[in-house]
Amino acid sequence: MRMATLLIFAALNTLFSCGNQAPKDYFLKGTFTAGAGKTILFEKVAVGDAELIDSALIDKSGSFYLLKKATEKNYYRLRLKGTAPQGGGAGLVYLITGPDEKITFTSRGEQLADDYTIEGSAESETLNQLSRRLKSSRSLNDSLNMEFQKITDPSDKAVKALEFQKLANSRIQSQTEFIIKIINDNPHSLVSLEAVGQLDQAMYFQYHQKVADNLMKTYPDNGFVKNFYSMVKSKGSTAVGGEAPEIDLPDPSGKNIKLSSLRGKYVLIDFWASWCRPCRMENPNLVNAYSKYKNKGLEIYAVSLDKEKTAWEQAIAQDN
Repeated sequence: MRMATLLIFAALNTLFSCGNQAPKDYFLKGTFTAGAGKTILFEKVAVGDAELIDSALIDKSGSFYLLKKATEKNYYRLRLKGTAPQGGGAGLVYLITGPDEKITFTSRGEQLADDYTIEGSAESETLNQLSRRLKSSRSLNDSLNMEFQKITDPSDKAVKALEFQKLANSRIQSQTEFIIKIINDNPHSLVSLEAVGQLDQAMYFQYHQKVADNLMKTYPDNGFVKNFYSMVKSKGSTAVGGEAPEIDLPDPSGKNIKLSSLRGKYVLIDFWASWCRPCRMENPNLVNAYSKYKNKGLEIYAVSLDKEKTAWEQAIAQDN
C-alpha cells in the first residue's frame, strides 16, 4: 500500500513538473500572476469581429504558453476568458504580430493591460509605447482638471487657466512629435494606423494620406486599412493641401462657370447669401481685395446659397 502511494505521488509530481516546463515550441510565453487559475485567449481581430486562435490556462505561478501561431501579420489581442471583448481598457492587450515571431509577454498589474511589457515583436512593442504615452497624457489631463476644479478664487483660477493651458500646449506638441516619429519610422506597419488616428485630420492630412497609401500597398485585404483608405480618399478633396472638388454653376446671365477654369490663379472660394448679414458685411472687403490683387492673379469664385434669383441679383448690385 505504501509503495502504491509513493508511486502515485511520484507520478503526480512528474506531471506537475512537466506542466511548469516550457513546451519545445511555442508562439507566446506569458506571465500574469494576478490571472493565476484563469484562461487567457489569443484572438485575431477583424472589423467588427474576432477569431479565436488559441487559449491557455494560467498556472498557479502565473505562467502560460500559447502554442498556435498568428496566421498572418495583423492585429491580435490577449484577454481573459469572461472579460468583455469590446472597447479598450485594462482588460485587453493588443498586438501587431505575425507567424514568424516568438513573443514574451509579462503583465505586472492586477489587470492584464495595467503594466505590461512585450519582447520579440517590434511592432507590438511600439504599439505598447504608443499606448503608454497616450495613457500618461490622459492621466496628466485628469490630474490638471481635478486640481483646477479645486480652485475657488476667480483671480487664482484665471492665472491657473493660463498656466495649465501652457502645460497642455507643450504636452500636445510633444505628443504630436512622438506620433509623427512613429509614423515616419514605421511607414508600412499597422502601428502607424493607430498612431495617425491621434492626429487631427484637417491639420495633419498629409500624414493620413501617407499612412493610407502605404498601408493599402502593404495590406490591401485588411478591413481596417480598406476602411481607413476609403475615408481618407473621400475627404481628400476638402482637406488642407488637397485639390478642391469641381464646382460648375451658372452666373447671373445663365452661363456656367467651372471652378477648374480658374486653374493657375489664386482663387478664393466664398460661400455667401443675400440674407446672410455677416456675408454682406464682408463683401466690401472682398471687392477691395479683388481690386487690389486682380492684376496679380486673384480671382474670387462666389457661390450663393440663395433660393431666389432676384434676391441674389439685387445683393450683387447693392454690394457692387
